[in-house]
Amino acid sequence: MHPSFGYYFETFYLEPRKLVYALKPYPPGATEAPVPSAPISAQQADFWNTLAAGPLKELKATVAAQPEDRTERVQNASLYVASFYSRALDWWGVELQRAGRFEDAFRFFEEALALNPDNAAALINRDANALWRKDRQRLGSLNKEQQEKLALYRGMDGLLGLCGPVDVPEFGIQFSQAMVQMGLYRQAAQLVRRALAFAPNDLSFELALAKVELFSGNTDRTLALVSALKPRTRNADPVVQIDVARVEAFAQYSKTNIAEAKQILEDTLRRFPEQDESYRSLSQLYVSEAQKLTESGNAPAAGVQLTNAMKVIENQLKSQPQNASAHFHYGALLMFVKDFDGAAAQFTRVLELQKENSAALLNRAIANFQGKKIDAAKRDYQDMLSRFTTTDFRVYYGLGEIAYLEKDWKAARENYQQYLRYAPPNASEAKLIRERLDEVKRKS
Repeated sequence: MHPSFGYYFETFYLEPRKLVYALKPYPPGATEAPVPSAPISAQQADFWNTLAAGPLKELKATVAAQPEDRTERVQNASLYVASFYSRALDWWGVELQRAGRFEDAFRFFEEALALNPDNAAALINRDANALWRKDRQRLGSLNKEQQEKLALYRGMDGLLGLCGPVDVPEFGIQFSQAMVQMGLYRQAAQLVRRALAFAPNDLSFELALAKVELFSGNTDRTLALVSALKPRTRNADPVVQIDVARVEAFAQYSKTNIAEAKQILEDTLRRFPEQDESYRSLSQLYVSEAQKLTESGNAPAAGVQLTNAMKVIENQLKSQPQNASAHFHYGALLMFVKDFDGAAAQFTRVLELQKENSAALLNRAIANFQGKKIDAAKRDYQDMLSRFTTTDFRVYYGLGEIAYLEKDWKAARENYQQYLRYAPPNASEAKLIRERLDEVKRKS
């Protein structure tokens, strides 16, 4: 019924039919949704023109009569309905821009804002549209009004779900990263390609596309993109060159070319021995191979690969003993192999070098807890709350579990309640914590 994103849109794209949408399967081999055809565009233009002269005219008058201060507005059904029209108008404006019709799109962004002045996506799209039409200039940093409207929404889900898409390259890249985390690789790739439509020679965007293709398992496509990138990155910043090498290496690894992947990353380490990512990438390759061997039941071979991974970082620490990042990564590896005392020692070293490193403090708390150093873990978790955060559900998880072990039912209840308040609904421990909360409520 409304333009959206998510799981279903990895298989289907939206074709507008006035106020509703047909879910159409992607044609075989297609990576993008077709741009709106001339008949569909004409149909939608006639429909929206009719609405603008009728129901939307009254709705816009209702919206315009509301106080400018959001806290003084009276929420009613008309404003609620207007927000849905606003989202649909913003979506259609972006579709018109995909078809190259920027002049037509501008009017739809204006209409979207008239129906919902807080539609941050429409506001940003309208201003970006004006700049692009004027001299093909991209929107720079957000102005005060854009920032204030954007702050009304919580993250990507809130913005896209309530306002509609943002057709600006920087937003597209940011949203694509979130899509990758959700396993929505087609939509992630589409967002990066859309960014490249505005900036076709942007190396960072091209590299982002190669990463998405790698995550989605399109290794041949990944290697083709890397092959085109490499000649243009020979004199680039070392971080960029390492990033390209890592993508190429893991694409080769995905094709079971393990020796070639290792060679690429060893060559990169020789070229850039001062860069953390050179060591981390090679170490990560060994960890990936160890995980694969573990899954196949070959524990001895997996152990060899984990030893190799640790040796990479140990060599870095020999030459860079004051490198906090290297100590942090070594601590993470030690946690992975369940050497919790060793991990806690590494995170302690990080904190000696970087007193305000909250990630090291949290990891030390977790390592201490896993290593049965309950008092030390409790101190670190409490230190996290007093110095760095009051909203991190991982801290409340740890404190809740410690209180449970100590049979302090009141503290366990309070920490479990805070955990459920801040944890994502699909967090892995949420079910256990709900059961524990029911238990400690009875005991307290």
